[in-house]
Amino acid sequence: MMPLTAGLPSLDAELASVGIEGEVLLVGGAVMLVTFYAEPASRRPGDQFADQNLLTEAADRVGSAEGFPSDWLSTAARAVVGTEGPSGMAWEGSHLRVYAPQPPYALAMKCARFGLAPEAEERAIQADVRYLMRLIGLTTASDALGVIGDYFTERQLPDRLTPRLERLLH
Repeated sequence: MMPLTAGLPSLDAELASVGIEGEVLLVGGAVMLVTFYAEPASRRPGDQFADQNLLTEAADRVGSAEGFPSDWLSTAARAVVGTEGPSGMAWEGSHLRVYAPQPPYALAMKCARFGLAPEAEERAIQADVRYLMRLIGLTTASDALGVIGDYFTERQLPDRLTPRLERLLH
C-alpha cells in the first residue's frame, strides 16, 4: 500500500477541480481544517470561507479511490508535519496546504468563521475554539479578541462574536 502522504497531490487536484482551497492545520496535536473559496465573492472574511464539508468530502473521494482508511488525511498531516518540526509549512500544493501554524492564527481563522457555518460545522468550530483558547491560555473573550485582532479588524469578524466566545468560556 502506498503511504497516505501520497494522497496529498490527489487531494490538491480534487480541491482545484471544485474551486476550493484547503488548509490542514496541526495545532497542539489536533488536526483542524480551514476551507476557502479559490475565487471568493468579496474580500470580507466571511465570504472567503467555504463549507468545511467540501474539503472532507474531497478527502473522502480521494481516500476511497486510493483505498485509504477514513482518517487518512489526519494521519498524512501528522506524518508530513512531523518531518518538518513543530511549525512551518510541511506540504503545499496549488489548492492545499498542510502545516503547523502558531495557535493564534488557527484561533483567528476559526473565529472568523464562527456563527457563519452550517450547524454541524459550527459544533466543530466551537470545539476547536475552546481547545485553542485553552492551549493559548486565554480566559476571557476580550483576551481572545486581542489575539484575533492581530489578524482581523473588528469589522471583518462575524457579528456577536464576543457573546459567542463568552458562552464557550462557561
